[in-house]
Amino acid sequence: MENNRYSNFITPPDFVDEKKHTVLLVDVLDDQVQSIGMFCKYSEAEFNIYLYNETINDMTWFSKAVELADAIIVNIMPNSFSPLKEIIAETDKAYYYGPKTSLKNPRKINNPIDYFIEYAATSK
Repeated sequence: MENNRYSNFITPPDFVDEKKHTVLLVDVLDDQVQSIGMFCKYSEAEFNIYLYNETINDMTWFSKAVELADAIIVNIMPNSFSPLKEIIAETDKAYYYGPKTSLKNPRKINNPIDYFIEYAATSK
């Protein structure tokens, strides 16, 4: 049987209007994005996944992606984008991972794919 479900992976300057659970990944490592892609390929859940990292430098797009996101996953590994990442990681829809543990947000995850697995398991 063919699977007609799919997830979108979106980068600037694009946006999509499909009504799917929307997740913004901030500074997530390439191998982690690949793992999420493989998970999505076989998952019953469908996602709009926006990808942003410090090298993109499009704050207008980033701000809109933050607004659209149902969840934001932030890699808080230090870099030049860290001050903004820490602000985003403190918001109500953010989950974070990385070496820093002193954030007030209790939604720390071990790996970004953990969010997708948990969402897929609870959204059935």
